[in-house]
Amino acid sequence: MNLSIETVFIAALIIYALLLGAVSFFYTRSGDQRTAQENLPKTIKHITEGFVAIVIFLLVFYLAINGIMPKDVLITLVSVFAT
Repeated sequence: MNLSIETVFIAALIIYALLLGAVSFFYTRSGDQRTAQENLPKTIKHITEGFVAIVIFLLVFYLAINGIMPKDVLITLVSVFAT
């Protein structure tokens, strides 16, 4: 199965939107609205940071696979983020 980078990005965007919708639904259904008002922005911030990190990693990986960026740069970035 060979997926294009556009398909992977659209799938990640759909998963991101579904995750935000599920979190928003969960917090609106919770009984404690004060806790929901405090935690919802934090939760959305963490989800967004994770999504941005995944998309940047996919972009860098795509650039390295297609030879636009040297593979040594990808290896260096992965080793820096791993430590």
